[in-house]
Amino acid sequence: MMPQDRDDASIALELREVADSLRTRLKLLGEAGLAIVPSSGVPALHCPEDPVVMECGECGLGEIAVISPCPLHAAWEGVLFGCWAIVGVDGSEKCAAVIWGAPVSVKGQASERPLEPFRPEEMEQYLRMLEWLSGELNAPQPGSFRIIMSGKCLESGRIGTEEAALAATAALERRLSAVKPTAVLLMGRHAARAFSQKHEAHGKPFEKNGLVFVSTYSPDEMLKSRQRKKEAHEHLKGFIKAVRPEA
Repeated sequence: MMPQDRDDASIALELREVADSLRTRLKLLGEAGLAIVPSSGVPALHCPEDPVVMECGECGLGEIAVISPCPLHAAWEGVLFGCWAIVGVDGSEKCAAVIWGAPVSVKGQASERPLEPFRPEEMEQYLRMLEWLSGELNAPQPGSFRIIMSGKCLESGRIGTEEAALAATAALERRLSAVKPTAVLLMGRHAARAFSQKHEAHGKPFEKNGLVFVSTYSPDEMLKSRQRKKEAHEHLKGFIKAVRPEA
């Protein structure tokens, strides 16, 4: 075999390995329930200029490490939302929902805020709050959980968290339409901004598209301030009243 023939064979083998790797990655993402929805009109194999919304079903946060809004680059930034449903309120079909948003910045395979955007201590605070809420609402532990992300490839320019949050609004609204909650608790400024609500309007119920929303501090904000934690407790009481106004 001539040297050129060996080079051609080596190149063909490399291409097959790349194709097999891509097929495996797509299969894993599909099994995780991931759907990536780019903005309309964005050509394939180009960095999208607008924020891309990504939805992940029952996958864990670990699987997010392989997700990027760009087909060419892994580095991106944006906002990640965790959407939880509290089902069976008072033993009925009534449901409530909680949305918590956090910024994400991914540099290659690593993250400035570890791709658990919800840090362990924040998650512990959140789970305690969720357990208390479920008890007050006489409901089982939360049902369905979904991750919704909005972000942009760093090669196509930086994106502000407010722009990323607003880009995710339609996906969040679709999720709420599927869950059909009586009321929604928005945790932190990113969740509030996704629904065009000012961060400082904590604890004040507002309506949008027939749903009642109540905003409060995010778990990390509660951990930083005892006063905010105390205020958040009052916000949660208002949320409970919104879920069951007859009580």
